[in-house]
Amino acid sequence: MGLHVEDLSDSVKKGKWIDRSTFTRKKEIEIAGEHIKADFIDENRSPVEVHEVKASKFPRKDHEFQMGFYLHKLREKGVDAVGIIHYPEINEIIKVNLDDIGTELNKVLEELVSEMNGNCPPRLSFKLCKGCAFSEFCYA
Repeated sequence: MGLHVEDLSDSVKKGKWIDRSTFTRKKEIEIAGEHIKADFIDENRSPVEVHEVKASKFPRKDHEFQMGFYLHKLREKGVDAVGIIHYPEINEIIKVNLDDIGTELNKVLEELVSEMNGNCPPRLSFKLCKGCAFSEFCYA
C-alpha cells in the first residue's frame, strides 16, 4: 500500500498535459526501482539530471522536497544526481541539490514518519492546499 496520485484530479490532468506538450521526446521514468516517478531523466549528464514539470505558476517548497526525495532515493542506490524543476507556464527552472536541502528534507521526513506512526490529527473543516492530488489523504 502507498499513496497514489488521484487520477481524476484536474490538477494532475493539467500537469500531465503540460508535461506531454512541453517535453514531447522524454519519457516518464521510475526512480531507483521504487514506485515513485519523475517526469524524465537525463543519464548522459554528470551528475544525472532528474526532471519534474510543474503546472504551478510559482515555485513552492514542497516541489523542492518532492525532488529532494527522488534525489535521496537515487543517492541510496549510489547514483549522484541533481534535480531540475520546470515551470513552463512562467518559463522558470529551479535547480535542486540534495546537499543544499538534505537537512531540512530529513527533518520533514522524520516528522512525517512520526505522524504516520502516531495518531492522526483531526481533519480541518477547510482545505489549505487548493488543487492537490493528495487532498483525500490530507489532514490539512
